[in-house]
Amino acid sequence: MEAEVPPHQQPTAAATATPSRWECELIYFVQNKCKVLAFDNIVSICTDFYTNAEVEEAKNVISDAVGTNKRLTKHKNCSDAEKRRRTVADIVKICLDPNVQLPVFCSVNMNRIPAVGIEHVDISALLQEVAALRAEVRSFTCVKGEIANIRDTLHNIHNEASTSGAVIVDSDFPALGQCSTDTFASSATNFKENSFAGVANSLRSSGLTRKPEATRKPAKKPVVGASTSNSHVKSVNTVRNVDLFVSRLHPDTHTNELVDCVNSTKGDLQVHDVECVKLKSKFESLYSSYHVSIKVDSIHLHDAVETFMSADAWPTGIFVKRYFRAKNGTQ
Repeated sequence: MEAEVPPHQQPTAAATATPSRWECELIYFVQNKCKVLAFDNIVSICTDFYTNAEVEEAKNVISDAVGTNKRLTKHKNCSDAEKRRRTVADIVKICLDPNVQLPVFCSVNMNRIPAVGIEHVDISALLQEVAALRAEVRSFTCVKGEIANIRDTLHNIHNEASTSGAVIVDSDFPALGQCSTDTFASSATNFKENSFAGVANSLRSSGLTRKPEATRKPAKKPVVGASTSNSHVKSVNTVRNVDLFVSRLHPDTHTNELVDCVNSTKGDLQVHDVECVKLKSKFESLYSSYHVSIKVDSIHLHDAVETFMSADAWPTGIFVKRYFRAKNGTQ
């Protein structure tokens, strides 16, 4: 007599499923309804309809289906209803993730497929679809009227030309469906020959070659004056900002302390101004962060970056990196 296998050791649907047949009513329902129902509605329906055991079984099935590409969170320290709701939400997110390739699930017990009532249908979305459909139908009517106007215009031109004695045959106005392939081919050939590329190819075939790179006169690059003896004219004094993000500071750090730190580090470098703006930290009670803007002469910008981005310039444990402002000018 065979011993009875305990329930917790019995194989689940995930273990017995094969790649060609994945059975799970919950995932089957989510896959078929996630494109037509709202996320919250699907989670609410599945949470109210399925039991904790069915939700856990669906979690095991979808974990085996995705393998190591996606890991589901184990929800603890919450009630059974909340745990069931969070697990269902994780399953729906995986079904909606375009980067996850899931197999097609099927159902063997249609009694375990919840019915979707009218309370879960977004009536406003249906009304928007109907309004868009009506607008498309009206646009077709306008296009039909424009086509009729074009036909009347062509008919009038044909009548005026006939009255004046000109001969116009039907081939002068061929229908779109009557245009032969040769007509389009000849038009494409003419366009290709008259285009810039066609003219260039014809000149190249006639013997005109491009001037070699070696014989070209090199372009003069712009220079920046560096003479110290010629002082007849003076250049305008231009300044640049070295923006730094300084973090892992003590929560009680003051801006004056940062300014003193910069002045003690600059050495012979001339610093015109130092601005410190405190940034909002995620954990303000643990550390503080600042945006430090150091204004120096433009000619000393490279030296300033090398000086203030050196590990020896800051106390131990301070995190420093370049700070880049947003395009809209905000911090």
